[in-house]
Amino acid sequence: DVGAYAGGYAIRAAKLYDKVIAIEPIPTYANIIRINAELNNLNNIIVYEQAVSDVEGEANFYVKGLGQLSSLTPQQADKVIKVKVTTLEKIIDEIGEIPSLIKIDVEGAELQVIKGLGKYRDKVKEIIVESSEERIEEILKMKKYKVVKHEGENYFLIHE
Repeated sequence: DVGAYAGGYAIRAAKLYDKVIAIEPIPTYANIIRINAELNNLNNIIVYEQAVSDVEGEANFYVKGLGQLSSLTPQQADKVIKVKVTTLEKIIDEIGEIPSLIKIDVEGAELQVIKGLGKYRDKVKEIIVESSEERIEEILKMKKYKVVKHEGENYFLIHE
């Protein structure tokens, strides 16, 4: 769950899957995910308190409102915080298994997150992306995924 916010999707997924990785760079919301997991008696959620892109390092993270519209992508923000940035390739290397499903909600940095899959891009079979049609078209130009379902800003992609 890339861009997990308060963990709503991660909590639901943890009831269906053996292991869920929730990635949220805003410390307050990363802690809320941990608390939600504990309140729901779920010990199969691993929280990564960092952002995800196609490069590792440190970056400005633009926090807007309560945080749900925040992003690595420069935008008008209420505050800017420094966050650690990693790639999905590195996280997959660390956990030692390829996820069966990835949900991405990163307010404009979707293409970078998918590029950051690196050597695993051909191995991840399903991705749910909340994004604009324009950004989805950029992802589809990578010729690895196709849209199988579309509801509002949610796009369900499968590997071709």
